[in-house]
Amino acid sequence: MRRGRPEVRCVLEALGGVHAHGTPVDWSALPGEDARVPLPTYAFQRDTYWLTPGSVATAREPDEEARFWAAVEEGDTRRLTGPLGAPAELVPVLPQLARWHRTVRDRLRTDAWRYRVVWRAVARPATAARVPGTWLVVLPHGNGARTAARLRMLARTLADVVTVHTGDDRAAAATALAAAVEGVPSPAGVISLLDSPEELLVLVQALGAARIGARLWCVTQGAVGVGPGEAPTDLDAAAVWGLGRVAGLEHPDRWGGLVDVPAAPDERVGELLAGLLTGDGREDQAAVRAGGVWLRRVAAAPAGPAVREWAPRGTVLVTGGTGSLGAAVARWLAGRGPCSLVLVSRRGPAAPGAAALVAELEETGAEVRVVAADAADGARMGALVAGLAEAGTPVRAVFHAAGTGQNATLEEMGVADFRTVADGKLAGARVLDRLFDGPELDAFVLFSSVSGVWGSGRHGAYAAANAALDALAEQRRARGRPATSVAWGVWAGSGMLGPEGERQLRRRGLVPMPVADGIGMLQQVLDRDEAPLAVADIDWEAFLVGYTAARPRPLVEELPQVAALRQERTRPAYGPAGPGTGTGGRTVAELTGPEREEALAELVRGTVADTLGHADTAPVTDDRPFVELGLDSVSAVAIRDRLARSTGLTLPATLVFDEPTVPRVCAFLGKALDDGGRGTKGTAGGGEGWAADGDTAAGADDRPFAAVYRAVALSGRMKEVEALLTGAAGVRSRFSDPAEADTGSVRLASGPDRPAVIAFPPFAPVEQSLQFARLALFFRERRDLSMVQVPGFTPGSALADTVGTLVEVVAEQTLRCAGGAPFAVLGYSSSGWLAQAVTTRLEERGERPAGVVLLDTYLPDSMPLSLRQAMNYEVNERRARFTTMNFTTLTALGTYRALFRSWTPVPTRAPTLFVAPEDRIPGDPAAPPVTDAWRARWPLPHTRVTVPGDHCTIVAEHADGTAAAVHDWLAGLRDGAS
Repeated sequence: MRRGRPEVRCVLEALGGVHAHGTPVDWSALPGEDARVPLPTYAFQRDTYWLTPGSVATAREPDEEARFWAAVEEGDTRRLTGPLGAPAELVPVLPQLARWHRTVRDRLRTDAWRYRVVWRAVARPATAARVPGTWLVVLPHGNGARTAARLRMLARTLADVVTVHTGDDRAAAATALAAAVEGVPSPAGVISLLDSPEELLVLVQALGAARIGARLWCVTQGAVGVGPGEAPTDLDAAAVWGLGRVAGLEHPDRWGGLVDVPAAPDERVGELLAGLLTGDGREDQAAVRAGGVWLRRVAAAPAGPAVREWAPRGTVLVTGGTGSLGAAVARWLAGRGPCSLVLVSRRGPAAPGAAALVAELEETGAEVRVVAADAADGARMGALVAGLAEAGTPVRAVFHAAGTGQNATLEEMGVADFRTVADGKLAGARVLDRLFDGPELDAFVLFSSVSGVWGSGRHGAYAAANAALDALAEQRRARGRPATSVAWGVWAGSGMLGPEGERQLRRRGLVPMPVADGIGMLQQVLDRDEAPLAVADIDWEAFLVGYTAARPRPLVEELPQVAALRQERTRPAYGPAGPGTGTGGRTVAELTGPEREEALAELVRGTVADTLGHADTAPVTDDRPFVELGLDSVSAVAIRDRLARSTGLTLPATLVFDEPTVPRVCAFLGKALDDGGRGTKGTAGGGEGWAADGDTAAGADDRPFAAVYRAVALSGRMKEVEALLTGAAGVRSRFSDPAEADTGSVRLASGPDRPAVIAFPPFAPVEQSLQFARLALFFRERRDLSMVQVPGFTPGSALADTVGTLVEVVAEQTLRCAGGAPFAVLGYSSSGWLAQAVTTRLEERGERPAGVVLLDTYLPDSMPLSLRQAMNYEVNERRARFTTMNFTTLTALGTYRALFRSWTPVPTRAPTLFVAPEDRIPGDPAAPPVTDAWRARWPLPHTRVTVPGDHCTIVAEHADGTAAAVHDWLAGLRDGAS
């Protein structure tokens, strides 16, 4: 095809050319005029996404108003004055009318992105004279008057108080906490009076290390202002609130909330605080004043009328000026009129793209100077500002866009890491505030983040710094100084995230905003001289799946979008006549027998298809596992939520991982309905949920066995762990005939590259396909990734009696899965043993794989004791929500690990890739660090690559790096190896 030439003519000329050169052409296949031909489906999805002729007739016609504006936008005067009957007098003003309509439409679209924090007074706040139980109160070092005032209030309010100092050393803090609660049967709660976010970070970590599960409340002073006449007075306390919101997301089971009290809390304040502490725990962000209780809320903030038309004049200082956001701001400023730009960044003129940016800006007539400086360096910035003033070009506006990104949980973060991220944003803002504390500025603009408004997992330091940034803007405005703080959502191409990161955020409801829209919103905010504001494009339905998965979040419940979704969720998921109901409009709970079975099947298929984005339920067949349809952890929670709404049942978050097909979910739901909502509680995902059947050999309750295993494993007594598992496994049934094995395979990803990858799950109490869910996201549309199921991990299935039997079963299933195409096998951790053994067996049969991939595989019993203890802590503590810890899975892992104890790998001719992590697994923070030689060593020839992450995160948070290394290595193998 060629630009500007008709496509049909191009095709016909091309066919004529090949015909003239002697190539046969089947002219009969050429469609005639007006002929219809089927179009190909989308690659690897086997679905079409366009209307069929039959569907056009049933599509809803747009209403009269929509047709009118469509004609205006298209400039279709004939349709306007003809079928639509518009007066001919409209035709001359059609361009202006279309422009006005686009402006209004864009304003309505972007108005939906504007949010503001507000405080709602509680009409009749609860009070209590005293809070029962023993409370652990954590004090900062060097107790001052502020701490003393709060402690006196708590002494009056709490029945029993145990105080402790923690500091900023994790191990010392855990030791101090453990000593403080010694002799206390069960603390009623923990109250932090810490005034620094670093100390709060250490406290959150130390509470986990000391295994104190009581809920943590932070009682601050001066962190927030609840009314027009009240502004935050303590930026560190504001940062504590920002970090606390992230703690509430990452550790919801241990989180109480944030409460701000006045500088001199009296008896009335204590009674109101007691009312919060003894309440239902739903509200977790409140301010208590002598006049009552105020609750923090996020509200919609549509734009009001402009009070000015802001434009730069004189010199404008932009920090982070050579980064993507700073550069976008500089281009906008230069386009607004003549100005002098001072772009500050750590690398200055040496920053990538700096020279090209300067040239671009100078073409607009702007004077541009790029300066190498750290905005947090007070002396350097002071000299720069003073020099500009002495040169007769004083700074008239400041834009603080500098910042350091983050991607680490609170548990993974050290104090030094925290300070690096926080200072990258907040320290520079403090310096700028001190340098420009007079009336000389036209604008003082801080680029903040929504992570500081409602929290964001893995962004604790960033959230803390940005919460303080918003508080700083409030302080300046209260002093009569210019200040604008915008808590931004995601800017497309911001530089802090790559395309894959943006894609992941979009799936979680954070939609990247085009740069032009972000700049337009910045102009709008400045034209209205607005107080701190949040601007973000949020897909609230997707966002709430993760945000509200663990507990209610009243912070956002007033938003119209959220309220509408909540109202929708109170109805059956598919409406009054949908799959949530049966014959005659009855709910599935009211149906019985075949009617209920049919309704449940329709409900489950419809829910899965709709959540995973399929056009209809055809792909959701009874024998197709959900992971083949694109299931991941976020969509799993969404499916659980919708099924819970439709059935009225409380369902575990891991439901569709534990019951991975339509019939199994239906059986689970049917049994729970039969039990009247009172079923056996399971431990899937580390939470309370229904167990579809007695998942033990005897059908008894699993919880005591899993609890005993977890307690022994966390104690580090590895011999007792092995004795417990191998002893209990004695009651499991075994098979010696491979034909008796309960196994199969699951397609996790599809793509054109070869060889395909066939993975084996490790011997672990984790749903097998979940182990490779993150890897599958990378491989989709690149390379086939399948998983062979290891027998013995599902209820009622038998265990292989020997290594040879297990290897024979998995080898046979591997060949079935490959279907004659080239393939490589992949093992992770203990399943690396299986990958190597299966390769040996297949070579004996003349079916050699194209390659073997081993993800951090240790030889049996080669792992140092300290590392095994750290691994147990990781699985049982940090990642407990991902585990399906029950009698079946635990005895299966114990059996297979014992069988492989005497196994040694045999050399094969297949090339081998060994993927090693950069970092050791962190383990229990309270235990001595792993100092033994922790890196796995594979004794056979192999290619070794190192990827970011530790033993667990290479298939989780850092799965993309792992998958990319595997994909690239496989691409180098000779095609057709088998």
